[in-house]
Amino acid sequence: MTINSFNPFIPTEISRLRTLAATANSETINLTVGHPLDHFPEELVPYLSMLHKSPLSYSSNQGDLNLRKLIAEKYDFLPDEVAITNGAQGGLMNALMALVEAGKTKVAIPNPGFLAYPTMVKMLGGIVCEYEYEVSPLKHFHLSVDGFVNQIPNDCQVIIMNTPSNPCGHEFTIEELKAIAAWAQKNKKFLILDEVYGELNYVENYCPALYANPYVASISSLSKSHALAGARLGWMISKNKEWLQRSIVVNQYFNTCASSLAQQLGIYLFDAEDGKLYKKILNRYREVYQKNLSAFFSNYPEINPPKSAFYGFVPIPKEFKSSEEYVQHLLRKKNILCVPGNYFGTKGEGHIRVALATKQKLLTKI
Repeated sequence: MTINSFNPFIPTEISRLRTLAATANSETINLTVGHPLDHFPEELVPYLSMLHKSPLSYSSNQGDLNLRKLIAEKYDFLPDEVAITNGAQGGLMNALMALVEAGKTKVAIPNPGFLAYPTMVKMLGGIVCEYEYEVSPLKHFHLSVDGFVNQIPNDCQVIIMNTPSNPCGHEFTIEELKAIAAWAQKNKKFLILDEVYGELNYVENYCPALYANPYVASISSLSKSHALAGARLGWMISKNKEWLQRSIVVNQYFNTCASSLAQQLGIYLFDAEDGKLYKKILNRYREVYQKNLSAFFSNYPEINPPKSAFYGFVPIPKEFKSSEEYVQHLLRKKNILCVPGNYFGTKGEGHIRVALATKQKLLTKI
């Protein structure tokens, strides 16, 4: 078999971010990958001893009905408008694959934006187009509704939005999301909302029902909000039954279903103490991340700190020619590893991303 036999749209190497993160040693302060603060939430440890009583058979392709009912009730949808996925990224891929026709479908992605987006689109044979954030005098990345919709080409059928944003921390308000969702429906453009940091918005609650319509899908998970990244438990919510069903079919052939153990853990988390356990864990992490953001950005008084997630996306010192040069400098001089801003798109050059889901004492060393 020659190399020409392989799918040319599949990269031959893992992402640059993962490759970079792997260069850290045991003494490195590794602030690259957005790992949650804890290895496992301490409040969930007692339930682990009961998991052996849970069924390990396949769930339905759409996910355990009891879990879908709990998610639907929490976010004001119907259970058949929810599909359980292998993390948020599994949901994104399912939603994209249901829409993208190779060689024809244009997909708009943010710049700077999560570095997996362009690769995911290209793997499916989609055509990538970009919309860019604006930078204010305070060097805070932001984007108005008009600034967003005016950048979307008329022939672009699918749009990925990440709110709150990784890496730049921008969050669209509920009113802005309502306006964008209405615009998407009017113009028949499918809007995939990556809201994996939705529960880590410190100004407004994650309320996808308020901007739901048949052209919108909200994707989220428990990975960031509840430190369950390795559980790979996410969901796709949409009022569009055909889009959801096609995504479920994709999930069937890709993954069969999400892990039954993870789904049982999710049922316990959403249901325990009438939802109080869910809020307790979430509020604990929210408090830590907000303190970390405040501590980190106290060193950057010229920048308005983000009001969501746990990332710092900050400019590099002027004496460095590129973000990659500065990252290597930090690694050599301080054994601190961050991510060059250009990993997230051309508009990220001149910045670094710092993952702040860590012990606050480590942040003082940057």
